[in-house]
Amino acid sequence: MNRVKKIQQKSKYSNLCMALTVIFFVGYSAMFITLFHHQYYMSDIGYLADLLYHIEFFETGENMYSLMYVLLGLLDKLPSSGVGIAVFLTGLLLLGVYATKCLLQYLMPHKDKWVVWVYAWICNMFFKIIIPIIPMVGTFRYEVVLNFNVYHNPTYIAMKPFAILSVLYFLTFIKTYHKERISAKQWLVFTGLMLLTTAFKPNFIVGFSLAVLCVLIIDFVKNRGKNILNYILVGTAVLPSIALTFLQQSQLFNDNSHIRIGFMTGLKAMDEYPLLTVILSMVFPIVILIYSYRDVFKDKLYAFGLLQMLTNLAITFFVYEDGPRLNHGNFLWSSYFAVGIFCAVSMYKFNKLVEENNKGGVIISSSTLGAHFMGWINYVFDLLNGGRPF
Repeated sequence: MNRVKKIQQKSKYSNLCMALTVIFFVGYSAMFITLFHHQYYMSDIGYLADLLYHIEFFETGENMYSLMYVLLGLLDKLPSSGVGIAVFLTGLLLLGVYATKCLLQYLMPHKDKWVVWVYAWICNMFFKIIIPIIPMVGTFRYEVVLNFNVYHNPTYIAMKPFAILSVLYFLTFIKTYHKERISAKQWLVFTGLMLLTTAFKPNFIVGFSLAVLCVLIIDFVKNRGKNILNYILVGTAVLPSIALTFLQQSQLFNDNSHIRIGFMTGLKAMDEYPLLTVILSMVFPIVILIYSYRDVFKDKLYAFGLLQMLTNLAITFFVYEDGPRLNHGNFLWSSYFAVGIFCAVSMYKFNKLVEENNKGGVIISSSTLGAHFMGWINYVFDLLNGGRPF
């Protein structure tokens, strides 16, 4: 009898999560089609974004380093271009949610798919904690510093889903490449995903490739050099994207702009309290880490989520671009994404707390997650009312 009740409760919970997924899909789509439509037609009265600049780059041929400029420029030539571009950008956001769902389902293979969908929506509605009653916590010059979800930059929006899938593909290698041979198809898909990600925005590949290199070296030593071909294949898969990055950078950097080293120089140009902003951007993952720190040494998937975040934060903390683009924060983008991936693997550990019935851990982490979600709600509704994204 108890088993029947548990099955019924599980079914109701699954149905609730399915209903939430439908509601999120409809509401999310409506909000962002509206926002991107406003960014296209109403930028002169608010709704600031990079969208029209990116279309202009295509028309003038300047700074043509992103595939997104080409796609936006071509869409802009079609009838009802504003609507088409709004639907296109929203579709990419939804693809990011789906990619997150695929990542989480891989991390939690036995979890009900509708529950995983809700987790994926939560990751894509994750924002740094904002506390308006405390001035130094509630006000920042650049609102979205180190935030997984960015809505004013089309190149980041396009990069995000393919970057998530690149991470997912590498996680599949982590589990098997020490004993199973990597096929040509697997190599081509992994290489293609990273190349497409880089074609949209080059920032992802630098931090990701360094994290991948660290894992390859550690695993190679631990496995005493066995299956060396697999390690070579995974390592070489990154090379086409790195080559493309150098090509892109050759178009971006000139005599007026250089890559420099300096502690938090790039972050300080964007924010009055950069270290505080970094902490408030990941309170939930930090809480989960406190409860799951032992798993860093036992769970390679969780460990990689932490490693890629630390690698990208190191780049953000120490590398910056001087000259006229200092305030653009071009070495912050990879950390935006890395924080989001760490949030996703933290959701995987949050689920473990739930399954272990760790009431204290669930209450504390849920509270911080709720605070992140309220920050997202506040930010998105401000954008829909013409507020400044940056």
